[in-house]
Amino acid sequence: MSYKRKVISDYPNFYKKIRFKDNYNLKGSYNLIFEDVDIYEAECIKVINEKIIDYITVEDFKYRVEEKGEFKIVNSFNYKYNEGDSISIDKISINYDFIGMIEVEKKELVDFEKVIFSAKSGTGYKCCEETFYDKFTANVYTAKFNSRTNKKNEVKSRVLENEAQFYICNLQVILFGTIGKQEFKAISSTTPYTGIIFEDVGLDFCGKIYLPEEYKKVTIHEEYEGFLTAECAIADSKYDFSSNTFTASVEFLLDVKKTIYSTVNEKMDIFTVPNLYI
Repeated sequence: MSYKRKVISDYPNFYKKIRFKDNYNLKGSYNLIFEDVDIYEAECIKVINEKIIDYITVEDFKYRVEEKGEFKIVNSFNYKYNEGDSISIDKISINYDFIGMIEVEKKELVDFEKVIFSAKSGTGYKCCEETFYDKFTANVYTAKFNSRTNKKNEVKSRVLENEAQFYICNLQVILFGTIGKQEFKAISSTTPYTGIIFEDVGLDFCGKIYLPEEYKKVTIHEEYEGFLTAECAIADSKYDFSSNTFTASVEFLLDVKKTIYSTVNEKMDIFTVPNLYI
């Protein structure tokens, strides 16, 4: 492992000894010696820096029961169950790949203004000929925005989103329990489900962030982190010997956290020394 660092001193030809611990071997440590350089050899490079102004994380969740879903027995052991045996579910497990939105653009309210948020380029997750998104941005021009809303400095703006719909990729529910007195393992489908999570039910998010009026343009970023869990399951039918299946109702919880933050671009001068090495 190597480290590069420049040490500025008031004295020429200054050497500084610094002790490091190896991150990969906390028991071991070693010393590095860095040679000072002449500041007059430095070159100025102009860069544009993205500065975070403010951020907030908001959350919403919904419960919903999906009734009478069919589950197929997929045991690795050779148990034989009897037609009409009662079913007891002891454990639930779910697997999925991604939770996001399918809209490339969506409208929200920033105070009283309608603002269009666009999916960040290159951040989509492709699944079953569909692309899901969990990161969005929008640019707002603060002079026009603040004049319409009569906002003063240091007053935060409300970002409101209603009825946000979320989609899931490759969902599969797995149930464990007993049929009669024999153990079983069952799956919701041999082909995992990809599609909307709760149809006709959306989530609402509202948060306030600072949009400084001293900047002409401010970018609002949104990032979503979704979680789907199965809270409980109850068998709706007895065991069907002919199809090796049964039906069950499952209660799901969709919990989504949304982080909203505002950024501005600032020009900066960076001083660097070419060919500096240890």
